[in-house]
Amino acid sequence: MAVNTSFPQIGEFSCSNELLNRIQHNTLWSYMNNFVGYPTDCPQREKNGWTGDAHLAAEAGLFNFDARAAYVKWMQDMADEQRPSGEVAAIIPTGGWGYYWGNGPAWDSAFLLIPWYVYLYTGDEAIIRKNYSQMKRYVDFLTREKSDDGIVSWGLGDWCPAETKTPSNITSTAYYYVDACLISEFARILNKREEAQKYAALAEKIRTAFVQKFVDLKSGAVGRNSQTALGCAIYQGLLEAKDAEPVIERLVKAIRKNGGKPDFGILGSKYVANALAEYGRADIAYGMIDRTDYPGWGHWVEQGATTLWENWDGGSSLSHIMFGDVSAWFYKNIGGIQPDPKRPGFKHFFIRPFFPPDLTWARTKHETMYGSIKSEWMREAGFIKLTISIPVNTTATVVLNGEAEICDQAHASLATKSVREGETNYFLPSGDFCIKVKESGR
Repeated sequence: MAVNTSFPQIGEFSCSNELLNRIQHNTLWSYMNNFVGYPTDCPQREKNGWTGDAHLAAEAGLFNFDARAAYVKWMQDMADEQRPSGEVAAIIPTGGWGYYWGNGPAWDSAFLLIPWYVYLYTGDEAIIRKNYSQMKRYVDFLTREKSDDGIVSWGLGDWCPAETKTPSNITSTAYYYVDACLISEFARILNKREEAQKYAALAEKIRTAFVQKFVDLKSGAVGRNSQTALGCAIYQGLLEAKDAEPVIERLVKAIRKNGGKPDFGILGSKYVANALAEYGRADIAYGMIDRTDYPGWGHWVEQGATTLWENWDGGSSLSHIMFGDVSAWFYKNIGGIQPDPKRPGFKHFFIRPFFPPDLTWARTKHETMYGSIKSEWMREAGFIKLTISIPVNTTATVVLNGEAEICDQAHASLATKSVREGETNYFLPSGDFCIKVKESGR
């Protein structure tokens, strides 16, 4: 019998590539196996509430399950464990272990990231309001105790890399920056204007320090140019768009030099695929996922895995969730369903699908407080037929590469269309829409 915290499944992803379906299946089982009262690292050995594992998998969890209440409860556990100084443990709940080893921004940022994800995916502002003062205390602790002119070296780095290690000062400083940005945003949401400005200024100080220490803006180099370091600078928002382009180019070259294979650990597994997709290279990220050689999610499947593993080589636990963001990547990129931070809870959202050439169809569904979002597509004789369901009282912006037309005139009259630089955008009200997208080169 499988035992896990009771939360209904509210998301579905499937496609014509059975390997991706197996990876999705394995992610769901790993998430459920590792959520019994609180999110754990593994169900058979430690059964500890490692914060890093939890925040890395939180978006996948919220796409697939109604886990809001479980996370609200666990954030209360984190608040209860926080020391007066503002320090939090890497394991929640803890008997002491996690204060002396393992904590640091790459793990502790669960205290800010999970409330952000809950707000983004469900619109629940209460989790921010309830924990704001203690989240702020944590950021102040980093500034007072751990920051050296904006650089934080404390904590674990990119745990369980395939081969190349990334210095923890890169990843820890980046999470410190994200924490400062989030507490500034939380202050804005709660109408605390002076504190919003204070932490925005702190974030800018950290960003400047990061770029000066780790980034060569001209060449696009970041640290020693590991996949994780390059992906980190982009995914964590430390670069302006114009400065990110050479970093993306360097990241693509690094991946190709490695035979298209991943060379990162749990932090990089989130950074790299999302950074590539954000800058129009979802094809490179897809190629890293859709393969069965070592290392990778598909390699685990080839070895008979029914869950995700702790190490790429399978040398430790065979049921871990920390590499589980791959499921969220399927939703956000193959299905194209992406929340809008300006209108959280999917009051407004984006449909921005990527159509891998080897897929003939994909179906993605996510149940929101307003109803079901559906994004389904199928290849048909030179076109891709995209079918979208937009819940009542919501709107969506559909972003498509190339030429596209809404299938019937009645629905076309409801849409606002714009075309710019080979990209077709539609702003759509609630309803069901069919869009035909012309395949490039056809």
